[in-house]
Amino acid sequence: MPACFDVLCTVCVCVQLLTKACEPPGCGHGPVSEALSTLRLRFGEPVRFRFLVGMLSSAGGCLDLQAAGIRFLNTLIETAPSPQSRLYLQAEFEQAGFSISNIKKVSNMMHALLHGLPSYNFIYS
Repeated sequence: MPACFDVLCTVCVCVQLLTKACEPPGCGHGPVSEALSTLRLRFGEPVRFRFLVGMLSSAGGCLDLQAAGIRFLNTLIETAPSPQSRLYLQAEFEQAGFSISNIKKVSNMMHALLHGLPSYNFIYS
């Protein structure tokens, strides 16, 4: 098993743990948000979430990472303490380069490569 696969699996598990930490009953939104701010400072990122959004945009063929990352972003927004905080988080995601259309393109390409099937379209209700 290549080392890059191990790294992607580790990142995926970390994102899943962060998601779980944000969810009720503990609702650790505050500590998770602070940890992400610290991560931004340590890596010298211009905005929070740049690293995560970059991983989601490329995902290295790991659809599980994309799914976990999007679930994390949604959970972070859902557990924000106020509507203003939710809007601020969404603006931060956009500043970090998050684009659902890019995620869809990468996901479609990875699905086609992994399964040898034509690309599929996401359908939201």
